[in-house]
Amino acid sequence: MGRRFKLLMVFLFMVARFLLRVRYNVKVKYLTPISKDKPILFLPNHPAEIDPILLMVNLGPKYFPKPMVVEHFYRLKGFQWILDIVGVIPIPTMEEKANIWRGKEVAKILADVSKQVKNGENFVIYPAGKLKSTGREQIGGASFVHNLLQVCPDMNVVLVRTTGLWGSSFSKAPTGRSPEFGKTLFRNIWSLIKSGIFFLPKRHVLIEISQAPDTLPITAPRVVFNKFLEDWYNNHPDPGPEPLNLVSYSCWKDQLLSMSHAISSGSPINHVTEINVPPDVEHQIKLEIASLAKVDAAIIHRKTHLSNDLGLDSLDIANLHIYLDRKFDVIDYSPGDLLTVEDILLVVSGSFQRKDQRQIKESSIQMKFKWPKEPFRKPVKAPMGKTIPEAFFKICEYMGNAASISDANSGVLTYKKLKIAALVLSKKISRLEGDRIGIMTPASVGTYVTILACLLANKVPVMLNWTTGMRGLDYASDTIKMNYVLTSRLFLDKANLRTLGKIESKLIYLEDIRHSISFLDKIKGWVQSFKKTEKLLSELDLDLKSAYDPAVILFTSGTESLPKAVPLSHENILFNQTSGLSCVKLKRSDSAYCVLPPFHSFGFSITGLMPILIGIRAFYAPDPNNSRGMVSDIKTTKATILFCAPSFIRSMFAVAEPEDLKSLRLIVSGAEKAVQIQDYIALNLPNATFLEGYGITECSPVVTIGRVGEPMFGVGKPVPGVKLTIVNPVTKQRQLDSEEGEICIHAPSVFSGYLNPGQNSPFIEIDGLRWYLSGDMGFIDNKGNLILTGRLKRFVKVGGEMISLGGLEDEIIHFASTKGLVSNAISTKNFALSVKEKNTDKPELILFSTVPLIRDEINAYLKDAGWGRIIKIAEVKELAEIPLTGVGKTDYRLLDEQYLSG
Repeated sequence: MGRRFKLLMVFLFMVARFLLRVRYNVKVKYLTPISKDKPILFLPNHPAEIDPILLMVNLGPKYFPKPMVVEHFYRLKGFQWILDIVGVIPIPTMEEKANIWRGKEVAKILADVSKQVKNGENFVIYPAGKLKSTGREQIGGASFVHNLLQVCPDMNVVLVRTTGLWGSSFSKAPTGRSPEFGKTLFRNIWSLIKSGIFFLPKRHVLIEISQAPDTLPITAPRVVFNKFLEDWYNNHPDPGPEPLNLVSYSCWKDQLLSMSHAISSGSPINHVTEINVPPDVEHQIKLEIASLAKVDAAIIHRKTHLSNDLGLDSLDIANLHIYLDRKFDVIDYSPGDLLTVEDILLVVSGSFQRKDQRQIKESSIQMKFKWPKEPFRKPVKAPMGKTIPEAFFKICEYMGNAASISDANSGVLTYKKLKIAALVLSKKISRLEGDRIGIMTPASVGTYVTILACLLANKVPVMLNWTTGMRGLDYASDTIKMNYVLTSRLFLDKANLRTLGKIESKLIYLEDIRHSISFLDKIKGWVQSFKKTEKLLSELDLDLKSAYDPAVILFTSGTESLPKAVPLSHENILFNQTSGLSCVKLKRSDSAYCVLPPFHSFGFSITGLMPILIGIRAFYAPDPNNSRGMVSDIKTTKATILFCAPSFIRSMFAVAEPEDLKSLRLIVSGAEKAVQIQDYIALNLPNATFLEGYGITECSPVVTIGRVGEPMFGVGKPVPGVKLTIVNPVTKQRQLDSEEGEICIHAPSVFSGYLNPGQNSPFIEIDGLRWYLSGDMGFIDNKGNLILTGRLKRFVKVGGEMISLGGLEDEIIHFASTKGLVSNAISTKNFALSVKEKNTDKPELILFSTVPLIRDEINAYLKDAGWGRIIKIAEVKELAEIPLTGVGKTDYRLLDEQYLSG
């Protein structure tokens, strides 16, 4: 740290200390001399959000320590620049949002701090990692400081005890929750003004500083070390909780804060007199807790405190949360709710309720949401331009200040605001090295602003599918050269991903980019947004962009093999959107509900970019597995259009009341058979039209779709510009379209080829045209409709005959429904058929089922149903659920790897 910089910091500390004196009378008392011969680690207690500031203005000029603060405090608007000058290190909040991912971030920070310590830096670190909730400082199982001292045992440890702030508006005493710093600060400034600034009664604060005694048990277990610190902090001057200290906020009268919170160290969960958990389940839970705490399960009882008694830290609690989720499928609680063993049992039994009555929202959106009334909104228009940036700028000019997109967190963005946001963000992204940028976020306003910003920055977005796990992400990282992956801390918190493999080192958080955007950046973006399309394209070096250049790289779903990298050009996407739009008549009053993930081709192009580029309003939601949330969102937003995968629609219909979905007038789906969906709509949503289609990632994605007003046969007719033909699946020779064979596709929307090294060409040439071999089986009826019969890889040769596994699955569903084991109504997937070919003389059919089935009964039924004597199920494997990919398809590859690979 340079001399000039130190002088600047000293000046800032002096100014801050002068300003704080109008409210705080701070006395600093050194209980022992402080040695400066080694790097100093100051360990303070944490009674209030204001105490780090009071501490730093007194320690800063002498020791220049780097303080660590929780990230939400570090990112407060208007304060971050000051914190950066002081050298603050943000650390993930673990109090309410503990998870594996945050634990990894903390581990990285620990490694970085230990390096800085060895370079002679001083630090201020709060051992508890959170504000105290009662008069007693409780550190519990917090592990950061103890872990740091194991790595850096030679640090000069200095203990700091602050008293006098318990009862402040910056403490948890008034409400039991952490106060909002900004609001509390400005409320207190107003109190100062009302009292003439210098006449507000002063709060007396004592800061005691002491060299840690030689008896500090650094090498002892974490629980012992933390207990030593707790005892020192809670000795002021007598052992016990700190007394409440209320000071008036007015010089004119005795105006004290009301203590609405019943101060308690108890759990945030209301307890019931009876917990309905079987004894064997309770024993399993106690064994898991004992394993994490490395203690004997016999000492664990229902009232045992996970942190104070067992020393579990937030990462241990996160692991416990994952165990409960996987073992007992529990929902609607956060790791911060788990304080005692009894809390865990209540969560497992489903009997818990938070004391502060916070309700888990079924919906991702506030019930007050409304699209603005726009009686003069312009009509829907097909994409205008040869590239997506050109089409985007032109639709923004065309729509002006009309509403464009929204989600639960961003409010409504007009086309004007969307254009500014994309332009501003593109400037930041343009500075990142490389022409490909990974993106790993769910459907949201932020995601599509990021995608557009990448394109405006002359980068190709690479959409990563996090549901494939580390193996899929590593494969994507190896296949596609990209230096950076844009993601969001909010997303990683909710996704609770255990590991991201090779891309972890490439992550850049959108929150960090957003906080780096200055007021001047926004002004420049606003000025730039007034420029015409041609001018903008020229300034951004996009005017020479070709329609055949890649606009995105997607990955196939990988249901049968590892995902393949699919580059789609601007022409592929825009042609497909224009063709699809001509088959589906959309109105200016329509609004789409868009929940498919952007790594899905249908999600990226049709539910993601298309609403923006054609001028209809779109509401994005991040989780298609949240069926109740989808129902609530559609009811609230009054969405009229729903494009979604069949499995997600079925799950949504299973929990919906027809009245909740009455606003829907058009529902479009594909990828799987949708008879149940058709029946539900016909019975419950008579005003809605259901169209089934067929799409493939490699075709951008729409190939066929039904037509409004026409009877639905198969998956509809090809969209304009798409040609189909049928070839023999073995010889690849063309055959009659009416004969079942492999479907081939020729269109401007078909991609140019896979990016995977060594991947076989998916194209054949027929009559001078290049056709894409889809891998799907089917035929074309006499009215031009495509009839799908299954995947080529989902056929097995038995006794010389090609047998459709999909057809067999349908037969088994019918068998199970006649036995009353499953309902023909809307339901989740119950069956999946796979083929075992390893270590066997001939292919064996393995049936995975979520309901009990007897193999001999199934085989007898199949024989009577006309499937012949050679078609037999070799084995039935009962599972709790059939695994699905991130886009709702049966994950046959996972089934084969887990159960048949041996």
